[in-house]
Amino acid sequence: MKSIFLIIFLFVSQAFAVNPQFIELRTNKSQYQVGEKVVLMASIKTSPTDPDSEIYMTGTWGGAAIKLTKFADFEAAAVTPAITSAGQTVFHVDAYIQKKQVAKDILSSIAGLDQENNKLSSLLVEETNPAKKINLQQAIDNNNQLKQSLLSQLSSHRTLVETKEINVSATAALARKKIVSSLLLTADHLNNTYSLGQSASVNANIVASALGYDIKEMELLLTSKVDGNLLTSTPNSSSSFLISVPSTKLTLGTHEVKASLTIRNKRDGKSLSDAVSAGFVRKSEMVDAKNKATDPNLIAYYQSEIDDLSMIVTAFSDVLDSLKIFIGETALSISVEQPSIVLSKDNLEIYEGSKSSYNVSLVSQPTSNVTVVATSPTTDITLSSSGGAPWASTATLTFTTSNWNVPQKISVNTVDDHLEDGNAVHLISHNVSGGGIATGQYMPVRVTLLDNGVTPVVWESISVGEKAACGIRGGALYCWGSNTFGRLGLGDLDNRNVPTAVRGMSAGVQSVSVGVGFACAVKAGELYCWGNNNNGQIGQGFTGGVYPIPTKVALNNVLAVNVGFNAACAITNNTLVNPPTKLLFCWGSNNEGQLGVGDKVNRSSPTLVTFTNPKQVSVGHTHSCAINDNGTPYCWGKNTFYTLGNGNTTASLTPIQGTQLGTNVTKIVASMNSTCILNNGAAKCVGLNSSGQLGDPNQVGSASSPVTPIGMGAGVTDIDAYTNSVSAVKNGSAYYWGYVALPSDGVTFNVTTPTLMSGIVGATSIDADHYGHCTVAEGKGYCWGSGTLGTIGDGTWQDSYTPIEVMRPASFLGNEFKY
Repeated sequence: MKSIFLIIFLFVSQAFAVNPQFIELRTNKSQYQVGEKVVLMASIKTSPTDPDSEIYMTGTWGGAAIKLTKFADFEAAAVTPAITSAGQTVFHVDAYIQKKQVAKDILSSIAGLDQENNKLSSLLVEETNPAKKINLQQAIDNNNQLKQSLLSQLSSHRTLVETKEINVSATAALARKKIVSSLLLTADHLNNTYSLGQSASVNANIVASALGYDIKEMELLLTSKVDGNLLTSTPNSSSSFLISVPSTKLTLGTHEVKASLTIRNKRDGKSLSDAVSAGFVRKSEMVDAKNKATDPNLIAYYQSEIDDLSMIVTAFSDVLDSLKIFIGETALSISVEQPSIVLSKDNLEIYEGSKSSYNVSLVSQPTSNVTVVATSPTTDITLSSSGGAPWASTATLTFTTSNWNVPQKISVNTVDDHLEDGNAVHLISHNVSGGGIATGQYMPVRVTLLDNGVTPVVWESISVGEKAACGIRGGALYCWGSNTFGRLGLGDLDNRNVPTAVRGMSAGVQSVSVGVGFACAVKAGELYCWGNNNNGQIGQGFTGGVYPIPTKVALNNVLAVNVGFNAACAITNNTLVNPPTKLLFCWGSNNEGQLGVGDKVNRSSPTLVTFTNPKQVSVGHTHSCAINDNGTPYCWGKNTFYTLGNGNTTASLTPIQGTQLGTNVTKIVASMNSTCILNNGAAKCVGLNSSGQLGDPNQVGSASSPVTPIGMGAGVTDIDAYTNSVSAVKNGSAYYWGYVALPSDGVTFNVTTPTLMSGIVGATSIDADHYGHCTVAEGKGYCWGSGTLGTIGDGTWQDSYTPIEVMRPASFLGNEFKY
């Protein structure tokens, strides 16, 4: 039998202020019906002035004890059984003050006793010897007596400081509102007919007047399937969704797209969603604390806390799910046919007053001439088969038996009405006849006519790291891909294959940087980080735990942030001096001195680096680099392969000038064992060349002086590197070299020479990842590489060897918003 230590308690009478209001009580709804469960919440509003003391709460519901589980630092809650009768029920809470360590020690001992009793009870059930059964039962009884003694000791050292109660009202269950058909599905192709190899887009529109509820107060939840397989549904506007059906699910024949609509009160749902996220964070902290503990009783205590948190989060989720109101479901039948023609594009986005084009090809050789007539449904769009005037409502192409395999072009011209009247969507139809092939209307082109009346919303930047990505669009932050450690900042661990809005980041986001298992963003001068905190990289002053939602870091006037493997650095503007001075702060893993603070000790909160007027900073795996306002480069950390750019291999725990990198540097990038810079339009790299990351196959081993990647001596406007992968923008085109995690046919894993990635025009920025790359070109986002975790952001879970446009947040595609 384990020994139990008696704990002597000395109460400090000055632990709290005079007549404080410690707690506040509330419920998740203002009114309930019979059959519903109530979420009872108690918030600590005033903490004891003695830092060694804390508030502990007990509760009753209708006079019966109910356990309040602490799910956040200052929040506790309980979920009641379903209400059985109408009337009022009292939620009563007593608040006590207690010594933190005393309570923890006693509760740890109790948890140890409970754990031992569980083991003894299991043995008792299996034991057949009567004498041994008596001994086991006696041991259990002794433990229970010790437990009661400890509970009494715990109760005696608590001092009641406040009592509060609220009345919770419930009415008889109301009859369900009669819901008429309020969900309409519309396909984006004529006659709901698609050609084999095409994807489908289906709009789900909610008729607000038929809903029976105020749509402004409701959260709309749409589930969609094709032939029973789940699909991706993204909000299109406040009353519509876009359902994406990938071509891989559309084989020849007929398919059923089914959508199911449920709604939930926004206010009621938000409080519970926040509680679930907070409980998830606290549970992660308890798991981390348990993993670090060595005392068996303490381990049992943390496990008890984890079990309680699991139950309360599950209860929250159950209530959250019960708030859903099923509205109804509807289905749409779509057909897939073998095509007679193939279009180079089936979606065009054109600004008013501009032109575009697409090519038409035949699938097989005809027996005679084939005529394809393209028809515009509106005078706002005119067509031509000659590349110019005359423009008309139709354009005719003729394919012969000899030129049938040569694509022919249809040009599209649009009219600017000079009015701010919103976007419009039209379908150009195609009628095929002759040649002994399937005739009729096939494969329309969807034309989104974009209003020139306002400034377009575009992707401003995209950052990618370890199969996760985040991008800024119109000042709002969206993330997608792998969500290990909650690195997407969405409050859970679910992967996403489309850009998903990050809560609290809908405006004012200036920059974002995605690392390994965590990310950081600057919003209106404030810094937020989320994800894995195993090395303190979330910047909260301690290590451990997972933060699946953006968490504020204690820095002000933040100008930029960059994150690496397990560390981060930020540049701030110190306005307390005149003139203001820029400062550099770093935190997280420091095993090789990559924080630049003079030692190899990890930091869990931002630590000032001695560096004058930083302009840009880059954090790699085990070294970091920055340039100042004069364009002078500095690096620090590991230097085994000349990565610090000073011509030798001596590591440095503080910033030293990269004398070999020159001056007038406009950007610097720290990778794993190499460093790259931009200088007067030229890219240059130093360090290890194990995977071809220096971009010159003639360079063997490591380079102590800068190597210019082949063809990158001029016209380069952006560069990025991660691990051994490098990418750059040159004259608006995208190039890559070094390690390629997903090589296409004819490409090896190590690409030693900068290689053009076809299909990218007008690129302005690029970001490299070990598993792929992302770029912004002409305001659109493109990604390629590994996509099995959703990193491409196109609504699929598939890899891509070529650039695929990142799905734009659906709310920007409707007529209510401007692209």
